[in-house]
Amino acid sequence: MPSEHLLSLYYKALNVANIVAITDAAGKITHANENFCKISGYGSDELIGQDHRLLNSGHHPKSFFLEMWGQISSGLVWRGQIKNKAKNGTCYWVDTTIVPLRGDEGPPIAYLSIRHDITPHIERTEKIRKQHQQMGRAARLAGIGELVGTLAHEIMNPLVVVQGAGERLADLATQVPIDPKALESLSQRLLRSAARIQDLIKNVRAAARDSTEEPMVSTNIQSLIQDVLLFTEPRFKRHDIRVEFKEAPIHLPCRPTQIAQIIINLLNNSCDSINSLPEKWIRIEFSRPDLDALEISVTDSGPALPPEMAKKLGTPFFTTKPLGEGIGTGLSLSIKIARQHGGDLRYDASSPHARFVLRLPLKSEPVSSSSAKQ
Repeated sequence: MPSEHLLSLYYKALNVANIVAITDAAGKITHANENFCKISGYGSDELIGQDHRLLNSGHHPKSFFLEMWGQISSGLVWRGQIKNKAKNGTCYWVDTTIVPLRGDEGPPIAYLSIRHDITPHIERTEKIRKQHQQMGRAARLAGIGELVGTLAHEIMNPLVVVQGAGERLADLATQVPIDPKALESLSQRLLRSAARIQDLIKNVRAAARDSTEEPMVSTNIQSLIQDVLLFTEPRFKRHDIRVEFKEAPIHLPCRPTQIAQIIINLLNNSCDSINSLPEKWIRIEFSRPDLDALEISVTDSGPALPPEMAKKLGTPFFTTKPLGEGIGTGLSLSIKIARQHGGDLRYDASSPHARFVLRLPLKSEPVSSSSAKQ
């Protein structure tokens, strides 16, 4: 057995290094050390006799504390992070361990809480998370910047059709009787042009929005890529780039906008790297390496990258583009998205041409019953 002197030293060390509180079996505070008073802003006389609801910040749901109480009241140690509110209204985070104190037998007679202030760590983590969100938005906007620049030109084509059809309708209105076949033909041209404009705008909005909270849904990947190609087609035409797409109707659970973001980024990178080459093509293919996954490969006519450069791909802010033409975040964020889906994005060093492979898990049952054609 430790001596009383040694126990006294243990207690002193515990109080110096930690925020310590003891509560009775009902959860009422019976002891609060100096560190507890300091961080909470309450004096010991204000804390004694109260329970920890005095410090409730409202951040955690009621179920969080019910689960905690159920665990410690059954005699089990609880560990977790809690956001509390001090007397002056400011909030702070504590890493918490609650140890039930039991007699020889029976339920706990008291609870010892040992806490550490982790507010600076939480604030740094939140700051990094917000920076990543900002980087993600910057990368999305950078990736679709040139595409958006061509949107006005691309919309002009169906608008010219609409204008011509409108003038023709005006002519038909003066004719008696009106030719029903001519009227139907003009109506179809107007509807096709309106649908074209609608698709272009839909894809721009989808690419620009934050999709981190988008639900996982069963998605037709062929339709998704067809929509992406509709969106990127004007840029490829301008650079005389041929796109080959071997279609296959495959569904898998994903966040459609995020997967579209990856494909757009890969296509943009390919376009940038080959637009000055004499031979310009991009090939999109599906493969099933096993029953559990789908691989989408994007290969272009450019040569394979040197090994030392290929090793750096995916590193934040590393880019193979000339200065001022890329910030080097698109690929690293695409890799992050792929891994969030339980998959991966890799550069295929075995290919004689530049080739990236997106691997996504393929489940027999969709995550959601709704089908997405984003």
